[in-house]
Order: sequence, then C-alpha cells, then structure tokens
Amino acid sequence: MIRYLPGLLALIVLASFPTQAVSKEMAKPRPNMVIEGTAKAPKVITEEPGWINDNRGSISGSRLRWLKVSCSKKCIQLNKSSGVLIEDAEFTQTKALDSKQIPTAIWFNTGSNATLRNVWVHGFDSKPCAGCYRQGDGLVGDYSWIGLHLDNVRLTDNRDACADLKSRNVTFTTLILERCSRPARIWWDTWRGDELRIADATSAAVYMSSQVSPTTGLPKNAGLVVKRFRYTNRVTTAPAFMFSGANASVEVLEGCFFDVLPQTPAFRFADGAKMSNVTRKLPASCLPDAQGYLVNTPAGPAAASAAAIVVDPPLVDGKGRTTGDFTLGGSTAKRLALPIGTVLRSLGGTRYEVVR
Repeated sequence: MIRYLPGLLALIVLASFPTQAVSKEMAKPRPNMVIEGTAKAPKVITEEPGWINDNRGSISGSRLRWLKVSCSKKCIQLNKSSGVLIEDAEFTQTKALDSKQIPTAIWFNTGSNATLRNVWVHGFDSKPCAGCYRQGDGLVGDYSWIGLHLDNVRLTDNRDACADLKSRNVTFTTLILERCSRPARIWWDTWRGDELRIADATSAAVYMSSQVSPTTGLPKNAGLVVKRFRYTNRVTTAPAFMFSGANASVEVLEGCFFDVLPQTPAFRFADGAKMSNVTRKLPASCLPDAQGYLVNTPAGPAAASAAAIVVDPPLVDGKGRTTGDFTLGGSTAKRLALPIGTVLRSLGGTRYEVVR
C-alpha cells in the first residue's frame, strides 16, 4: 500500500483545489465570433474570474447577443479588439472581491468602436474594508480606448460608478444610471448623447475630472453634451454636477427634468475646480435658484407624463427585450388601468414613464 502513497497524496492535493471549466470562447478568442442565445433562452455564462480576455486573441468584429453573464471581475476585457457588438445582454457579479481588483463587468482598455445595445449591468461591488475606497463599476473605459456607443444601456446598483469612462468619443442614445455612488464619471473627453437619466446617486450624479492623459501626456477637458438630462433623488448630499481639477463643460440642448429634495445642489467643486473654469450652456429648465439649488420641474402635463410608474413584473416585448418603448395591448393595458395603445418607456428595473 505504501508504494501508492505518493499517487494518492497527489490526488488528494488536486482534489483540494476546485477545477474551473473554461469555455471555448475564453480558451481561444478569435475575430468575427458570433456568440448568442435566443430571446426566450439566453446563453447563460458563469466564469471566474472573467469570461473573455482578448489578450488570448482578438475578437474584432464579433457579435455577442442574448447573454446572461456572471463573473466576479472583468467579465469581458478588451485590450486590442475593435468593432465589437454586445447586445441584448445582462451582466451580474457572482461575488464581491477585494477593492484593489476593481470589479467591473466590461473593461475597455485598448481598442476602438465598440457598441453596447440593450445591455443591463448591475451589482458590481467590493468587500467592505477599513479606510479604503470601495470599488465596483458597471463599465470602465481607459484612455487608450477610442469610440464607445451606448444604445439603450442601463447600469444600476454598482458600488462606485455606473460608468467610469476615460475613453474618447463616447456617445449614447438613452443611458440609464441608477443607485451608484457616482453614476457618470467623465474623466478626459466629452460624452455626447440624446438622453441621460440618473437616479439615486449618493455622491454626485455627474462627476467630471479633467486630467492629463498618461498615455499621450496631453491635457483634456471633461465634458457632457446631452439633449435631455433627468435627475431624481431622495438625498440632498449628491449634486447634479461635481467638477474636479481643471476646465470642464456641460451643455444641455433641450431641457432638464428634476425631481429631488429641497436644497439639492446643482454644482459642487473640488481639487481646484471653480465656477469660472466650467463652461455651462443650460436652458431655463436646468438653471438653479439664487442659492444654487436645483429647481424641480413644475407639476403639469409634462411632469405628469414624466412621472415614473411601476410595472412588476417588467414588460417584455415580442423579441424578449425589457428596455425601450412598449405599446400596450389589451390585456396589459387592462392590468395597468391604462388606455390600449399607451406607450411606456423603460426607466430601468420596474419603473416606466408614459410617453403618449
């Protein structure tokens, strides 16, 4: 029996470490992959610590669709790919990690021209730690990433930022950011989009930090240009905009909708930032009062149509999508006590607004 003891010990040692199955996508990424489930049966992927890292091979031109992805950090990390499309997908965290590991769903490191469409990222967090900054971001974009389009994207319940983007050429259609400390962290370039909806920030709704790029050594001003800006909150500690560092700019083209507590600040400044360094182009609906506090949108038809209603369980269209606009048919309209043909727009989760 003794002669077999080394082999038995080896087996015991191996058995003490759980094995992790590696998917074919993670084992050998390649360009122009198509990885997809269906609307009724999304492809479920759970891998630790992450799923796709293109250091193993470029996934340029790939399409990832109808997915439910879970990981502890960097479910997808792009270091050299371009033209990647991720749509109709949900990303969640399996377990909280040490804050130094910066948990996030998708990390855009070096590459270009990615599109996220109908994507929901939620729940990325780090373990509590004494005296440290708790990380956990929905999306992270580094200085060397150029071109990121967010089309009907929802980022919710992440510890730090919903979207922490230093990348250039960030554009969006409808971007919904909810229940993050700093939902929108704009570091170096200007985000441009149609509608930005932020709810329940705990530090600042939009945080702009103008810095010098460590990649190019060039200074750049953080900025936001958006047609419509909506901010709702039930704490007064989180201003609509916080500026840190050098110059920054914010421009709202059409208007703002505010539903916040009294004495919620419009602007705050840190690390040398000051009002004279911020370029502001704001319509009347976005302007603060004389004390610098946000002014809630007056009650009336516009406010009523923008008020959130709750639909639980959430609506799902014929293609399995849970975001966007929904035209109510007979049974759903009856259940919600609304006229047939009413159009509801998703605000994230179970919250909707009446469009018409």
